[in-house]
Amino acid sequence: MRRIVIVAATAAAAALWAAPSAAQEWIQFVSKADLFGVNFPSEPKTQETRFATEFGITLPARVYSADAGASRYSVTVVDYADAEKIHTGRVEDCRKNGGEGDACQNDWR
Repeated sequence: MRRIVIVAATAAAAALWAAPSAAQEWIQFVSKADLFGVNFPSEPKTQETRFATEFGITLPARVYSADAGASRYSVTVVDYADAEKIHTGRVEDCRKNGGEGDACQNDWR
């Protein structure tokens, strides 16, 4: 009987010892291109995409995503660097095509 207890206790201790080493550590991901840092469960995949703003223009964007089991983590980064130029160009095109007033409103302002 004592042998069974010792074997069971040894097996339980081995299982508890191994569990933390099997756990996955999160990584600190840093994007130098988009100037941000964030914790992810693994190295994220990057996908180029487009982002439609509430004012009707489309801007370039990147989605960084990683999966951990049934969970999915993502960060979307939108490049607004050309937003003013795009809004101004849209207003100029509107005015050239006969638009006036609110129809040619510059939403950048």
